[in-house]
Amino acid sequence: MIDYDFKVLQYNEFECLTRDLLQEEFSIHIESFKDGRDNGIDLRFGKVKGETTIVQVKRYKEWNELKTQLEKEVSKVQKLNPKKYLLSTSVGLSPLNKSIIMEMFSPYIEDTNDIYGRDDLNNLLGKHKKIEQKYYKLWLASTNILQEIIYKDVINWSSFEINQIKEQITSYVHNDSFNQAYEILKEYRYVIISGIPGIGKTTLARMLSYNILASGYEEFVCITDNLSDGAKLFQKGKKQVFFFDDFLGSNVFEPVEKDFDKKLTSFIDAIKREKDKVFILTTREYILSEAKSRYEKFQINNIEIAKCTVDLSSYTKFIRANILYNHLSNANLPDTYIDQLLRNKRYKSLIGHPNFNPRIIETYIDRGLWKKYPVEEFMQRFEEFFYKPTMVWQQAFENLDIKARYALLVFASIGKEIFLEDWYTSFIYFCKTTHSQLGLVCDEFEWRKIIKVLQDCFIKTKNCEGHTIVSYFNPSVLDFIIVYLADFKDIQRLLIQNSYFVEQLCTIFRDSPRSFFGADAYVIITENLYKDIVDRFKQIMNGTPVSCELSRYKGWMYRHRGYNEILFYKNFLDSFPILLRRNEGLLERSIDPNEFTYQTTSFSDRANLLAKLDWTKISADLNIIIEDILYEPKDIVGHRDLLLMFDELGMSERKKDKHLIKTIEEDVYSEIDTNVSDENTAEELYGLLDEITNLIPYEYFENDFLGYLEEKRKEFEEPEIEYDDDLGREFGDVFQDDDTRIEEMMTCLREK
Repeated sequence: MIDYDFKVLQYNEFECLTRDLLQEEFSIHIESFKDGRDNGIDLRFGKVKGETTIVQVKRYKEWNELKTQLEKEVSKVQKLNPKKYLLSTSVGLSPLNKSIIMEMFSPYIEDTNDIYGRDDLNNLLGKHKKIEQKYYKLWLASTNILQEIIYKDVINWSSFEINQIKEQITSYVHNDSFNQAYEILKEYRYVIISGIPGIGKTTLARMLSYNILASGYEEFVCITDNLSDGAKLFQKGKKQVFFFDDFLGSNVFEPVEKDFDKKLTSFIDAIKREKDKVFILTTREYILSEAKSRYEKFQINNIEIAKCTVDLSSYTKFIRANILYNHLSNANLPDTYIDQLLRNKRYKSLIGHPNFNPRIIETYIDRGLWKKYPVEEFMQRFEEFFYKPTMVWQQAFENLDIKARYALLVFASIGKEIFLEDWYTSFIYFCKTTHSQLGLVCDEFEWRKIIKVLQDCFIKTKNCEGHTIVSYFNPSVLDFIIVYLADFKDIQRLLIQNSYFVEQLCTIFRDSPRSFFGADAYVIITENLYKDIVDRFKQIMNGTPVSCELSRYKGWMYRHRGYNEILFYKNFLDSFPILLRRNEGLLERSIDPNEFTYQTTSFSDRANLLAKLDWTKISADLNIIIEDILYEPKDIVGHRDLLLMFDELGMSERKKDKHLIKTIEEDVYSEIDTNVSDENTAEELYGLLDEITNLIPYEYFENDFLGYLEEKRKEFEEPEIEYDDDLGREFGDVFQDDDTRIEEMMTCLREK
């Protein structure tokens, strides 16, 4: 027998469930009423021979709570004097409980069958499966389903926790985006969920994942940043959910591995060929636009065909109201604050606001910012946050102790997750070097206090192999700081002049906005800070540069002890193109040409930087360096980038070298023979080999790489296996967009 906990439904949802069940059970139409809490009527169904039946809905956890409330309702029911009175409650009722209720409401309750407790409602749901499927929160949050989800194989993810999942399910509001994403998954087996920051992309992705795992899928694989890990975990015949949150970067476009576009499109193709795999990805819309401009492969493969955009149009007026209601209901605000919201229906200003965003509500309500304001300012502050979303963080930020504020600014200049000890090192350095200006002093005791203040509001931490890794509580924290810093040129100068790690110079700072990101993606420095950047760059290069960059390897996080000169110069060049044009030779005079011959950095990264420098300003012979790297071992990507480098340097004649062409041929055939082990790896190589074929002058090249690859691929073709498609579940809408229903729902906030 099913045994759902109706407390996972909000009050208005529970009322709608009661209405739908009774309508289905008695084949009648039931009316709903606003202000039912005052008049003693929640639902009413038709007059038969002039007689009316009214229904009250009570959502409580314990019998004592229910009994106390019902005692207050008796006089209201007597005043209404209905022919019949029905009660629906989320509380489990014993025969004695029902007898007490029947006696309280005699003669309006004629029989205990007119009282629907938890067991009775579960019985009706068992009879009416259509209603059961409609209210997906019930079955998804049921104990059996939750146990199924948490016992799935979960890889590269902190293990699922029942309370966390149940909390997300309870607060989530079903909307058209869910249906759209689900239909896309059914058709294409993958979906890219895009939208503006804070609109609910990750929440939607998680809800999709939970639903699919609950429908019989066996394994959840979270891809952190390396698609190769996902490919290694790909298993034929196993029902797998692959999830890649912020797959193009959390705040800005950040390609994380070589040939990411080819690997991604190949992985998507592999997913599409299987009927027991799904791939769920999320990204900000402007980052996806930037990636499309960089990756031709995205355009050719039209990966956006499976895009689901979450935007405000996805949120009808009623859905917005429901989102607001859920957060307020879960937060258990005092009645005095709820009264402010309901007075003159001020909630309408939030629901209809053009900047409506679930993250604003989450931050103000769930994180308890509302507690900082007296009740009379509650709605004024709430509305202000909608008009200026960054104020959600600004108020909390400006209320911080000055040390905590500067610690957070130093962390922002690093831009990414970091070991806690490295953040401490960079902040202590900042305090010492700015002491004459700011007078900051911090020891280990003070540092612990700072972390405690920032924890679970601005930052979050996790332990990894003896280290504590710090990241932003959510990406909007860094968004806010970048916008905030734009107005404080002197603070920008302090952060630049007193940077400790090389990353602090060129992670959030740029000398010009990128077209797809707009002005808010980076701190755009003005010309009067160019000298500060140049001076600090020279100081760092003349000393011992240090990096705090974290890398992942097989699930491990580690930091390089030194710094990667090639990668730093490449990032610096990308960050400050205008500054470098005005300071010709800055990079060239600083770089050690021998770095290009060291194989500690990938050949592709070295070749890409080498092609962008002005070698007339470097005291080294370019031809000697090229000879040194020409025949070092390379993978196919390296050969492709070598050929591209020759074109960029105006040295296309070098591509006619017969010895070079022979080396490329041998390496390509060896790569195909050694590494092509299935259709997926063959697909990954196809685009690369096509590029190489087009880069080598045709009169010097007669090999058919693509033909050889195709023959190899055919060796691994397998007959198509038919699987049951577990993505066939349909999800119906529960609510209608209606002002009356919104008013009724908001009034429910007074119910405890």
